[in-house]
Amino acid sequence: MTELFKSDFFTVDLSDSPVVKGHLEVKNNKPLSLCSDEDVNLFFSATSQCATALFELIGAHGTNIFIQEKNNSLHADILARMQNDGLDFLWQPTKADPVQLDSIAKSIKDAIDVIVWKKDNPDGDKNLPSKTEVISEKQSESDGEKINYLFKKLRRTP
Repeated sequence: MTELFKSDFFTVDLSDSPVVKGHLEVKNNKPLSLCSDEDVNLFFSATSQCATALFELIGAHGTNIFIQEKNNSLHADILARMQNDGLDFLWQPTKADPVQLDSIAKSIKDAIDVIVWKKDNPDGDKNLPSKTEVISEKQSESDGEKINYLFKKLRRTP
């Protein structure tokens, strides 16, 4: 790997296995979750400057930037794009299962409801039911009775 630039926050290298002429890699030495705001800003600024350099230095018509966490570090691949370069990154969508979509929508709605409830009830822990109440509510659910909305929220699986 040919190192082009190195700082305390990131390195810029030519790719070991380039996909196209001018394939650059920008790497940070830690995952995004452990990066400070300054680290992230420097990383994305370096990535953007590398893309600009590909336009100016090799006459790229465009760039693709792929960002991922790889080997426990933040990693960006910058690909110089030329007209008729043969790369095809078109995504072929597939139809989603309506049942799965409904389940996902319900999970998102439940999460939002919990956030709103916590905001409206800052002493939320004091208002939570005891384990006995939760058990009796489960029994009533199995009996086919109407389920208390708050109990349902407490039992949901994230």
